[in-house]
Amino acid sequence: MRLKSIVSPMRIPLILVLAASLLACAAPAEEGGVVAPPIGEEEAAAPTTPDIVVSAETLYADYQSDPDAADLKYKGKLLEMTGEVTEIDTTGFGNPVLMFVMDDFQWSGVQATLKTSESKNAATISIGQTITIMGTGDGKVVWARTKKKRPRLVDCYIKN
Repeated sequence: MRLKSIVSPMRIPLILVLAASLLACAAPAEEGGVVAPPIGEEEAAAPTTPDIVVSAETLYADYQSDPDAADLKYKGKLLEMTGEVTEIDTTGFGNPVLMFVMDDFQWSGVQATLKTSESKNAATISIGQTITIMGTGDGKVVWARTKKKRPRLVDCYIKN
């Protein structure tokens, strides 16, 4: 009985492509490779000057009254937002998520997804606490649990 070769002629091109990909990833940055930041090194300093300072209530009201105008005003801008935390959760990737200005049924409000590096700071926050965060306006998005649309901020960090 004859055994088949582990490396058949059909697999050689695939192996070469994989090997070239691995070598490219391992090359130093000056040679075009990608270099990950050292473990334990802090993220780049967050910007400190917001484009817009707004309360969670105003942001929510603006999106409720005219979502298109609110997108023009807030989407893609660095926002400094202050409000009362009404819910604390996490994304599927482990990022802390804070909710502000929830309606009576807890179905709608302003959602703020924090950076992963903010996990320790998020652990000190309690529901009912008023905080200020900085983050990028991401427009009005559909919330998976209720299929309701809500304004969202992303890449947020806690300012106070």
